[in-house]
Amino acid sequence: MKMPMSTKLRLAAAGSALALFSASSMAATVPDVTSEEALSHLAAEDLELLQEAVVEALTDPRNSVTVRWRNEASGNAGRAQVVGTFRARDARSCKVLRIVAPEADSLSYTVCRDDSGNWLEASDVRAPRMRG
Repeated sequence: MKMPMSTKLRLAAAGSALALFSASSMAATVPDVTSEEALSHLAAEDLELLQEAVVEALTDPRNSVTVRWRNEASGNAGRAQVVGTFRARDARSCKVLRIVAPEADSLSYTVCRDDSGNWLEASDVRAPRMRG
């Protein structure tokens, strides 16, 4: 699924495996999963489609959602899944995000919303067991 140029994601901080991406039409940021070493074999367009799927999955209000992506040019496909939501002890809204991409192990992140509405990796939060 291609987004119009006005909503293309632009890099906010590069280099780190958990740098942030922001969408120009959205106030919130989400973790950048595209710099994970496990995904380094994917084409740049694959990574863009994957990151768009992450944004869509995290901004979806449902407790469980799967957003699929497919790059017809490379033949690669995958998905970004929210496999559960919960409240952290400090009352932050959190989600468990799973990334599935070709030739890579499933990657999982616990992300929580901060007071500004940004989704950030929450290494200080232990997610409950999620099925899926």
